[in-house]
Amino acid sequence: MIAGNDRFPFGAPSTLRPANVPPSGDTHLAVVGVYPSALHVRWDLPTWAVAGQDLPPRVGALAVDVEPTVFWDGTDPEPTELVAAWQQRVGFLSGDEPGKHGHVRETMNGTSGRSVVERVLGPLGVDPCRTMFTDLVPRFFVKTGTGGRAEQGDRIRDVYEPFARLVGLPPANLPARPAQRQLVSGVVTEERNRLRNELAAAGASVIVTLGSEAREALRQIVDDADGVPARDLRRDNYGEPGTLRIGRYRARWYALTHPGNRSPAWREVHAQWEQTVRPAG
Repeated sequence: MIAGNDRFPFGAPSTLRPANVPPSGDTHLAVVGVYPSALHVRWDLPTWAVAGQDLPPRVGALAVDVEPTVFWDGTDPEPTELVAAWQQRVGFLSGDEPGKHGHVRETMNGTSGRSVVERVLGPLGVDPCRTMFTDLVPRFFVKTGTGGRAEQGDRIRDVYEPFARLVGLPPANLPARPAQRQLVSGVVTEERNRLRNELAAAGASVIVTLGSEAREALRQIVDDADGVPARDLRRDNYGEPGTLRIGRYRARWYALTHPGNRSPAWREVHAQWEQTVRPAG
């Protein structure tokens, strides 16, 4: 299913990413993120476009397709094979001659997935094979940079779109990342039943939310919650567990920072949590 008419650069459809559930059904931990990531490539633009059209020679990481599963670790499936299959599917024309699309190779894939496995599942002592991964919203969003840092929205607007017009490629059509309050409100009204059903059906004894939006949205869609995750998360109470209930289902709840949070202060308190948390039992 395509999320509306969402399309990545070069034309791949942005389909909804369902929860990644252990095939054995033995789920000990459920991880709730915000929205899926994507398959990224390093794009070296063709020399004709760089020389004659005032375009940069390279985009270091461009999102071009959905990630194969939510919280993909960038290794299984192998990203080089995914990029090759993507090139064939969208008709990417490798080369530097006029009309060609340049060259691509995989890059920066699975960083969030690996971080969660190493820095959340590892300290809790839970195998990824016993973990369900899901997101508040099952569609990919693009961010626009601030403070001089370019994000996907900037790369698409400033590089892909001018290039696409030159060679007759379709425009990218990906939704902008909503503001925090808007995202949480949308989840509570549109994703409530899906998330409740996913979590209750998985029956994990432990739930981890990543980021303030996941914590706030979950607090609003469950039937009951208490402890630190049900209140404002601060650095002085970081990682202290609470509990939540959906119908008859109950779980221990950890509210942690999102792996994409680059704040040194939050990264430090998370590192302290890694050293002190007891394995989930």
